[in-house]
Amino acid sequence: MKSLTKKHCLRSQIHLGHLSSEWNPNMSSFILGERDNLHIFDVSQTLFLLKRALKIIKEVASKDGQILFLGRSPKKIAKVTKQNNPYDKILENAAIQCYQPYITGQTK
Repeated sequence: MKSLTKKHCLRSQIHLGHLSSEWNPNMSSFILGERDNLHIFDVSQTLFLLKRALKIIKEVASKDGQILFLGRSPKKIAKVTKQNNPYDKILENAAIQCYQPYITGQTK
């Protein structure tokens, strides 16, 4: 990827926020504001930290290190069950293509 931008993040629907009733006080510095009982994350900070993580992943991969692809079980509010979480298959395919280990909500 040439350059990751805020526009890319918004188009890909990265995690933009969550119910304000389920917030963790440690995340307060990443919350831009609140609307309709939802905390809205600061995409600028998300982008900065994502770029930092990608740099670390690139360094690990260049040294033939292992990277664990880790998914998590969906919550009720996602209206997805463990059996049909579309992100599990995407994560599994990406890990397999990279010859890396992975754990998804479907992994036994």
